[in-house]
Amino acid sequence: QGVGPRSKRLRTSVRARSFFRRSDSSSNAKAKAEAEAEAEASTRGGALEIRTVKSVSEVDRDEWNACANGSGEVNPFLSWEFLSALEESGSVSARQGWQPMHAVLTRNEKETEGTKGTEGNNNNGVLGVCPLYLKGHSYGEYVFDHSWAQAYTRVTGRSYYPKIQSCVPFSPVTGNRLLVKSGEHREESLKLLSNSLVAVADQMQGVSSLHVTFNTEEERQQLCTDAGYLSRFGIQYHWHNKGYESFDDFLMHLRQSKRKAIRQERKYVLQKSGLKVYRKMGSEMSAKDWDDFYRFYINTCNKKWGEAYLNRDFFHLLGELLQDK
Repeated sequence: QGVGPRSKRLRTSVRARSFFRRSDSSSNAKAKAEAEAEAEASTRGGALEIRTVKSVSEVDRDEWNACANGSGEVNPFLSWEFLSALEESGSVSARQGWQPMHAVLTRNEKETEGTKGTEGNNNNGVLGVCPLYLKGHSYGEYVFDHSWAQAYTRVTGRSYYPKIQSCVPFSPVTGNRLLVKSGEHREESLKLLSNSLVAVADQMQGVSSLHVTFNTEEERQQLCTDAGYLSRFGIQYHWHNKGYESFDDFLMHLRQSKRKAIRQERKYVLQKSGLKVYRKMGSEMSAKDWDDFYRFYINTCNKKWGEAYLNRDFFHLLGELLQDK
C-alpha cells in the first residue's frame, strides 16, 4: 500500500496487492471449498480440516516454518519466532485490537493403533497455515480503509469492526499470506487454503469483511479468480540494485549535485561523528543492547508522531527466539 507522498522521491516502484471479501456473501465459496476438500481426502486417505487457533504457539514451530518457507523465500516476518514474540509480549492481543485466529489446514490421517487416543496430535499432517487476526480497528496495517468503514456503516447500518485481516502486524513488507509447504501438491493446497478462509469468515457472526494485505503475485489467482476476492492496488517505492559494482558506481548514475551531497554526508559520518556500523548475531546481543534498541524505536516514533505498537518485552523475546540469526 502507499507509503506517503514523500516516497515519490524514490525512483522505482512495485505494486502491492490487497484483497477485500464480503463475509456475508453467498455460500458458494464455502460449498466449493468443502467439495474440494472432500475430493482431496478421497484420493489421499485422510480428511482435510480447516481450524483456527488463538495463538501461533498452538502450532508446532517446525511445521509453521515449513509452511512459511514453502515458496522458497525465507521471510523473517512470517516466521513462527517473530509472530510468537508479538503475541507473547502482548504487542499483539485482543486487548490491543489484534486477536489472533490463525488458520491451519490439516490432513487428519486415519488413526492407527499407535496414535489412537494420543493427546497433542493436532499438528498431524499440517498442509498450510495463514496468519489471521480479528481486528477491532484499522491501526498498524499501513492500509488506510477508514473511508471504507464509514461507507460500510452508512450503507448497511452495521459496524465495520470487527473485520478479519490476514497480514503481518505493523509491517508493510510484501510476503506470502497463504503459507503452504513445498511439494507437488502446493498449488492444490493454496487453492484449498484460500477458499477455506472464506468459509471461516462466513461462519463468523458480526464480521464485516475479510482482508488479505501485502500478499504476493503468486497468490493473486487463488484469491481473485478462485475465491472471489475484489482487488485494490497501492504503490510502494523500492530501491533496486541495477548491477552496480560498487557504491561509487551507483553514485555515477546520479546527477552531480546529488553525488556531491551524498559524499559530503558520508564524509561527515566517517570523520566527525565517530559513528561505527557493525552487525551482531542474536546470540551476541546483550539485554542492554535490546533496551537501547527499544529506546531508539520509541525515540523514532516520538519524532515522527507515530504510535509505538511494540513494547520492550518484544525486543527481548526476539533476541531469545532468533539467537541464531
